[in-house]
Amino acid sequence: MKKPVNHTRHTRFGLFLMAFSISLLTACNTTDALEETPPPAATPAPSESVVPAPAITMSSIEVGLADGGRGLQFFARAQQDVFYRKVTIKPPPPFEESTYNLGNTFVIQEETIRLQGDNTAYRKVGGAWSFVYEVTMGTGAAARDHTIAVAYSVAGKKAADPGTGFDLAGPVAR
Repeated sequence: MKKPVNHTRHTRFGLFLMAFSISLLTACNTTDALEETPPPAATPAPSESVVPAPAITMSSIEVGLADGGRGLQFFARAQQDVFYRKVTIKPPPPFEESTYNLGNTFVIQEETIRLQGDNTAYRKVGGAWSFVYEVTMGTGAAARDHTIAVAYSVAGKKAADPGTGFDLAGPVAR
């Protein structure tokens, strides 16, 4: 025959265990014992990794224009493989910017791409020009878009009176 269970004995043991645990917690430095360790910084998934923007270098050559004036043809070179979407070209003030659509042209690293159509050039005006590129690096889920601003200085005559008749809103025939 089974012995009857003594519930009083189990209750006393539970109370003892609880009192012992509380005394241990109070004996320790409670701020250290209760301080939570912050979770480690999340590592981005490969598709979320930060892809640095490519460095783009500029060059230009001086050419003659059909009207007898001097013009410039601009070229760009990226240090990584990129898809060039477009470039916004800002000549010195007071002239307006123009956009040259590159149509998602793929160019491998260190190859040069021209920034104007065949037989065209930009009228030469000295001063600070600005080029803002919209490019994509990679393909598919790994593709990352970048906007890259490049300053380019042109030596020579500064922009004259805007009434000169020069149209710098875009390339002109050469």
